[in-house]
Amino acid sequence: MSSIMKHKELDDKIVSAYSTLFNKQNDHAFALCTEALEQSIKSEYHRGIGACHVLLAKIYSLKQEWDKAINESNLALTLYFRTKDIVAAAYRLYDLALLHSQAEHHTTAIDYCTKALEAFQEIDDKYG
Repeated sequence: MSSIMKHKELDDKIVSAYSTLFNKQNDHAFALCTEALEQSIKSEYHRGIGACHVLLAKIYSLKQEWDKAINESNLALTLYFRTKDIVAAAYRLYDLALLHSQAEHHTTAIDYCTKALEAFQEIDDKYG
């Protein structure tokens, strides 16, 4: 199977996991996401790996498991910096600011918010 076909299948699985989470089926979304993450890692599909870490962060934040959510978001951020996806990295910085704020790590939240603002200004993203 070509890598393009494999990536399409992984993208479909990840979208399905996001849809499942949207429908408030957190445990099923978690199962789909971890399966997609394992397959993305095996395929060295960086976009899929990042998307899975972002989704896991969202799942953990819904459970108010802030440390796990922050860890997953940091993994995604590291990957996006490594792949030079500066738009995705800017949004992960914003997510980290929000997660730290929810975890009541206010100083860290402000630091990440400042970094996110700088990143959004760098890419001229007025919405971010």
